[in-house]
Amino acid sequence: MIASDILYRNDVLGRFLLRKLRLSPLKVGLIPLAYYSVFLPLAETYIRRTYGGEYFGLKEHELINAIIVVLFTAIIWWFYSWQLANVPTVYSELLRNEVIGEPLDTDQWNSLAEFLQLRLVRGCSFPWQKILATIVTLGGYVFFTIGAYKDRAAGLPYWFIVYEWIYYIFYLPPLVISTYAIIVAALREIVITFAFNTTFREFRTNVHPLHSDGAGGLGPLGRFAITVGSLVLYVGLWVNTMVFSPVLFGQAPGFNMISVGNYAVYIALGPLLVLTPIIEARRVMMAAKKRELQTVADAFNRLFAESQQELGTMQNEATLQSQSEGLVELKRRYTLIEETFPTLPFTIPQVRGLSLTAVIPLVPGAISTVVELFRRLGRTG
Repeated sequence: MIASDILYRNDVLGRFLLRKLRLSPLKVGLIPLAYYSVFLPLAETYIRRTYGGEYFGLKEHELINAIIVVLFTAIIWWFYSWQLANVPTVYSELLRNEVIGEPLDTDQWNSLAEFLQLRLVRGCSFPWQKILATIVTLGGYVFFTIGAYKDRAAGLPYWFIVYEWIYYIFYLPPLVISTYAIIVAALREIVITFAFNTTFREFRTNVHPLHSDGAGGLGPLGRFAITVGSLVLYVGLWVNTMVFSPVLFGQAPGFNMISVGNYAVYIALGPLLVLTPIIEARRVMMAAKKRELQTVADAFNRLFAESQQELGTMQNEATLQSQSEGLVELKRRYTLIEETFPTLPFTIPQVRGLSLTAVIPLVPGAISTVVELFRRLGRTG
C-alpha cells in the first residue's frame, strides 16, 4: 500500500492542516466558511453603526457574488487538501484491485513505490515552493490592497478606511492563502496527471471486466478525474452567477473581459481536467479489450475453417454439430466482450453525475432569462 502522507510530507500548509491539526479535507474546506461567517457579519454590524449604510456598500447582486466568492474559497481549501490526501488513496486502491502490476522495464523502476517517490513526490515537492509562497503572499497583499484603495477613492463605505489593520490582519490572510492554494494545486495537478499517465505506460496493467466498480478495477482513477472536472464546473457556476445575477434586480448582465476570459477557462479546462489523467488508462483498456476480442476471433476463425472442411466431407455429423455449437458460443462471447468490456475508468452513475453537474452552471443564465422575459411581458401588458 501507498503511505497516505507521501504528498504532504514536504508541503508546509498541507502538513499543518492534515497531520498537525488532523483535519479531513471537508473540515479544511469549512475553515474559511466558518471564518467569514463570523467575521463578515461583525464587520457588517460595525459598518451599519458607523455609516448606517448597506452591507459593505454592496448592491444586491454584488452581495450574491460575494457569497459565492466565499463558497468558492471554501472549495479551494477543500480541493487543496483533498488532492494531497486522495492521490495516495487512488494508487492504494488500484493496487488493491490488482490493476497495477510490475514495471515493464525493471532497469528503470524496481517498484511502484520507487516510481512514486521520483515522479510524484519530488515533482509535487516544489523546491521553490517557499519562493512561490512569498511572491504570492506579497503579490496578493498588493493586489487586494489596490482594490481596497480604489473603493476608498470611489467613496464607498468600505471598512478598509475605518481600520486598515483589520483589513490586513483579518480579511486578507484567507484570500492570500487561497490564492497560494489554487496556484500550488494547479501546478500539482499537472504533476499528478503526468504521473497517472506514466504509470499506465510503464507498468503492467490488468483490466478486470467484471470488477465490482464497473470500470475494470480502474474506478478510483475515474472518480478522481471526475471530481477534478466537477471543480471546474463550479467555477462555471460562479462565472454565470456573476454575469447574470444583476438581471434578477433589474440591471443589465455583467459581461466584461474578465467574465469572457473566465468563460473561456471554464469551457477549456472542464474536459481537459477530466480527460487528461485517463489518456493512458483509456489506451490500456482499449488494448486489453482488443486483445480479448482478437483471442476469441482467432478461435472462431480456426474452428470455422475446421467446420468448413468437415462440412465438405460430411463424414461425422456429431463433430459438425459440436463445431457449430462452438461457433455460436464464440460468437456470443465476442458480442459479450464487445458490449460489456470497460474501456473508460468511469461507471455509469459517475457519468450521469458529471452530466448533471455540467448542467448546473447553466441554471443562473436560465433563471435570469426567464425573469427578463416575464419583466418584458409585464411591460408590454
